[in-house]
Amino acid sequence: MSRRSHIVFGTPPSMLGSQIILRTIEDAPKLFYTLDRVPSILKKIHQSIGDHNPGISRPAREAKDLVRTVPPFADDDAVHQVFGG
Repeated sequence: MSRRSHIVFGTPPSMLGSQIILRTIEDAPKLFYTLDRVPSILKKIHQSIGDHNPGISRPAREAKDLVRTVPPFADDDAVHQVFGG
């Protein structure tokens, strides 16, 4: 299974996917914009927050908090539509 399959919306939530998304938002927040993956990543975060496995849901909740406060996500209307403002 490729790394991409862990972070693309529509694939099952995974611990690796949640960690990749969280660490990327922390270390290189513009990367998902460069790759034109923001809508898919936001959906994946939303999907993973509801998972029963804390290894999946906890990093997803942390990622949600970051995208609401860290530029360029914090300035993106799409983020506020998905997670509120």
